[in-house]
Amino acid sequence: MGGVGERVGGVGERVGSQISHDPGGTGSGVRVRLCGHTRCSGERSEVNPMLASYRDPSYAASLRIEKLRERSQDLSEGVPSEITRIHARRVARTWAGAVGMLGFALVVVTTLGKIGGPLELLQIVPPTVALAVTGPAAIAVYVVVRWVTARSFPREVLSGFTGEHDPMSRLALLENDSVRSAAAKAAAASERRSIASPMIAASLVLPLTIHMVAGMVLKGPRSMMNLERVIRDFDWWIAATFILVGLAHGVLAVLCARFASRVADAPLALLAEKSPQSGWGALGWTVLASLVPGLVAIAIPPILVAVTGAMFVPHMFKYMHRRAVEERRALDVG
Repeated sequence: MGGVGERVGGVGERVGSQISHDPGGTGSGVRVRLCGHTRCSGERSEVNPMLASYRDPSYAASLRIEKLRERSQDLSEGVPSEITRIHARRVARTWAGAVGMLGFALVVVTTLGKIGGPLELLQIVPPTVALAVTGPAAIAVYVVVRWVTARSFPREVLSGFTGEHDPMSRLALLENDSVRSAAAKAAAASERRSIASPMIAASLVLPLTIHMVAGMVLKGPRSMMNLERVIRDFDWWIAATFILVGLAHGVLAVLCARFASRVADAPLALLAEKSPQSGWGALGWTVLASLVPGLVAIAIPPILVAVTGAMFVPHMFKYMHRRAVEERRALDVG
């Protein structure tokens, strides 16, 4: 028995010496080895991931989430980046279109102010100035809204789930595709207005903007020396446009709204095969609408409407149709 006690005591001394001894002689601290799971040197420690995952399921879930992100670089907090981009574009188009329509309303109001009398109070700024700032304002709003939405959308989607900050819950959401489905559904809901809003704004603002730019080019740079007169002359052009082809603007806006509704209601297979509204057909109806008061002015307004509309109407309808098909396919919501 005594021999056994001596051997055990000897082992204890050797273990104690391993714990207290600093092989390097640096005095940096204590080095301990226990089953190869934890190593300590001074105040530094390294945890074996395998051991930690057994002890803490949340840690294991975090490792799994990181592996999923490494496998798919397209994930942002569980929301695919492509869906985020589509949603951001749609929200930005909607807001930019809203700004364009508000700008057109300001042009109408300020034009009425030129009539004089009580309506003169409505002339806050010259109609030409209101028209000139509408386009840049809409573009600026588009850029800002798209940037903000792209960064806030993933958090908004995750806020609809309870426990999204818990690794276990987040892993479950990633693996059963719940987050992607919710994100795609949210993005799909904005399709109709994201098409109608910018198209209506363009149908109202672009024709007058084209006329304004063309007028400045035809008059030459010298006309800019008398900018006040240029603005005054074009103010009256805007007023004449409303009288002669105002109906055509309205018809084109209605066709844009109907196009957006048909796109949103159409199945993807049918939408990919054919556009619900031809751009050239929309232009034809717009020109016909301009004939109502246009015949009084020797048919000049319909010709002007046809030339102006041909510069953007067919392309606008074609572009929005192609964009709708691409976005629908990416969202995978036939």
